[in-house]
Amino acid sequence: MDFITQFHQSVSGRKMINMKAEPDILIPNIYTCQSTIQTNLLKLLAGGTCPIDYPFSFSFSPFTGFLFLYTLSGSGKLNCEHFSAIMTEQTGILFDCTHSFTLQTAVLPWKFKLFFINGNDWDSYHALSPYPIKPFSIPVHSAFHQNLSKLSGIPNQYSDYDAIIMHKALTDILCDLYLANIPAPTPSSSIPEYLVEMKNQFDYHYQMKFSLSSLENTLKINKYRLCREFSKFYGMPPLQYLNQKRIEIAKEMLLTTDYNIHEISSYIGYENTNHFINLFKKSTNLTPSAFKQTVLVEQSALHSPVQ
Repeated sequence: MDFITQFHQSVSGRKMINMKAEPDILIPNIYTCQSTIQTNLLKLLAGGTCPIDYPFSFSFSPFTGFLFLYTLSGSGKLNCEHFSAIMTEQTGILFDCTHSFTLQTAVLPWKFKLFFINGNDWDSYHALSPYPIKPFSIPVHSAFHQNLSKLSGIPNQYSDYDAIIMHKALTDILCDLYLANIPAPTPSSSIPEYLVEMKNQFDYHYQMKFSLSSLENTLKINKYRLCREFSKFYGMPPLQYLNQKRIEIAKEMLLTTDYNIHEISSYIGYENTNHFINLFKKSTNLTPSAFKQTVLVEQSALHSPVQ
């Protein structure tokens, strides 16, 4: 069965918020190779740039392939049985479509690049990577963006030459995603491995819900011991470290995005916005709004010409 047939057959029980939204908006381009000799190369199946200015929500049953989505502006959500991810500006996600999922808008207009991909190397990547994979951030000047542009330039009917360009760009992107999701190995030290793992969970998956009891169950280490030893090596209790990490992410989002306080609170893992505001004020002595205004005023004064 070809990919497009699979794609259309997989749409099940979708909630149509807006009746003009059809799943084909996710596949503006359908890619086919003029030759069949590149069967084992990484390849695009369908996708492209999607500028969406109306709400949609599509639910998909499992089908073969991987979904790669990178948000240019606005935001959307990807929900599945194991997790829910909010994809904000300059963040992306790689998702295994053999799991059921729902894709929907969050903040409009939502502009994103979406590609459905296949190839043997994705299976290797999936085996090496943690599941579920959380949204990743890519620096503005990363070569990732150049490779993304190369994919956007691939014609619908592509040649053998295009297939090699496509494979190389996807391989480079795969490596970037892998490095973004897998923490770099730490030098040998006296820090126990389970503490390093716990810190990495906070650093790379801060949006998830954590408690000392859940960490105890996951790591099979007494929660009081975890708290005591984490404080010894990292200078503060684990949940305080997590809160500090979230506040640092919130500061960055306040200064670099247009998301409101509630959206930022939800993105970094706080469903209760008032709780987030109180934690932020405790950390900075300012509310999130006051922090943003203060920093922007200071930056404006810094760049103003001297009188």
